[in-house]
Amino acid sequence: MKYLIVIIILLIQLSSCFNKTHDRNLIEGELISKVNLKIGKISLDSFYLDSTSTSFIGTLHVYHDNIIMVDNQFCWVFRFDRNGKLISRNIGQGDGESELPCRKIDAYVLLPNGEHMFFGPSWDVYIFDSNFIKIADYRIDWHPRGNKEYVGLHPDPSDPIMYSATFGLQQIRADKKNVYLPLYSQHNLFNPIVETYSKQARVIGEMDFKTGDVTKIFGRLSPIYQQNKSVRIFSYLHYDLIDDDEMAITYPVDSVIYIVSRNFSLKRKFGSAGKSMSMNYQVIKEYNKISSTWSKESKSKGYYTSIDFVKQRNLLFRSYQKSGISLVDGLQIYKFDELIADVDIPKKCKIIGYIKPYFYISKGPDEISGNTKLFRFQLPL
Repeated sequence: MKYLIVIIILLIQLSSCFNKTHDRNLIEGELISKVNLKIGKISLDSFYLDSTSTSFIGTLHVYHDNIIMVDNQFCWVFRFDRNGKLISRNIGQGDGESELPCRKIDAYVLLPNGEHMFFGPSWDVYIFDSNFIKIADYRIDWHPRGNKEYVGLHPDPSDPIMYSATFGLQQIRADKKNVYLPLYSQHNLFNPIVETYSKQARVIGEMDFKTGDVTKIFGRLSPIYQQNKSVRIFSYLHYDLIDDDEMAITYPVDSVIYIVSRNFSLKRKFGSAGKSMSMNYQVIKEYNKISSTWSKESKSKGYYTSIDFVKQRNLLFRSYQKSGISLVDGLQIYKFDELIADVDIPKKCKIIGYIKPYFYISKGPDEISGNTKLFRFQLPL
């Protein structure tokens, strides 16, 4: 009996350790705010990708010396050289070994080994090798603990069934084993207008890309969401992977950049606010107006729009919108924890990658103009 009691106590302790959150409070730690503006402006060279038959709804990516354009609507993947000359058109819709059997692409991830991962609209996932031959397909397994009926009345912030991936708002990232999915809850009893959301909502899902298993959901919103109701319409994050353990995190309404481990333990934080940002957001009070209010505020107000780490140059870039009426957006450049540049860039542009000696930025395919314009620049560092 004595040994049984000891075993039970040990099991309880192990269970407690397993379920214990690894999220460290982002309030902790000293904020580093080093500014040394070595670069006052950047000189942009512009060019267009070769004309193609495309929907102009999609995303741009850089891999080695190529520019990749993913057409989300027609499921084409175009490869261009560094100057925008078309190399090949690949995949497309269909049931063949080199085709996608889905009606559209919700998200695309270029895996570190050169393989291509596509997310369809029904949690369906497809992986193609570097020659665009399909090698795997599956559905994401969220491993929900409850059922929809029960969770509908009893929301549990730690249950994966509560969340959806926010495809379209952020670039999705992958390391050698996992893909990291930014999360957002649209549950009518647990969403950004609910007071507890700012403290309890998980913001990242870790998915094993070989199996589709979501092995954990973790992370939290920054402290600013608990302090200010008006910012909660932007209750999500942007992130990039720095090395085998670290991630750089920024939130649309928070000037701080957080460096965290893969289990979201805070390592350090730094950052300076962008210039001339209009951030007087509307407080949202009605669940059925969350989407429309976000759409309106994101067009008219200032907020941080992306964070990108360029490993080849050991530089961290954060882009931001000043306001809807501003003629330019902003781009911050950090070397280690120090802000070395805060420069103007064309509207809606973000870093898409680096091909030596150029950094490439773009707002992506333009459905209105019917072309895809890119800019590139060099840095004297």
